[in-house]
Amino acid sequence: MKVKTYGIQGLTEWHGKLMAGSIEVAVSFVGGTASPSGSQPAYMMTNDPIVQLVVEKSKEFKDGFIQLIMTQELPGNHGRVAMPKGSIYKNSNTPKSHEANTTAAKDEAQGQPEKIVEVASIEDARDFLSEQFEDVRKSDLRSKQSIKNCAIEHGVSFIGIEL
Repeated sequence: MKVKTYGIQGLTEWHGKLMAGSIEVAVSFVGGTASPSGSQPAYMMTNDPIVQLVVEKSKEFKDGFIQLIMTQELPGNHGRVAMPKGSIYKNSNTPKSHEANTTAAKDEAQGQPEKIVEVASIEDARDFLSEQFEDVRKSDLRSKQSIKNCAIEHGVSFIGIEL
């Protein structure tokens, strides 16, 4: 993921809308300073690839009013970065077949759950599963049966509720 910092020299603050084709983005440049000893441009940081594209295709960027100050490469993916079609895992680069083989191996190795968790409600169980496992989304856990199936699939047993 790239984080880019854009700046506007000579201004302490600027708020406006940038256009790239038919796409319009509202931006705010802040944090600029001006003093007798020097100045710092108003700046805006973004890791959103769509905002970066609009800024860099805008008239203001092409004219030099907005300048690219810094680019940083950080590990991970942004939510708007395109993922291969068919991937059901959030920001996961693990092939589905590997996930299935790992789950099957766990099930064969142990006849009982590997993790026992005490919860006070169905909602707590739902929260636990979605927070602990990358491939689990809360929206997939709408019924007791779906929570129970997910818990079994991930080797979890809940105490304190009846599933």
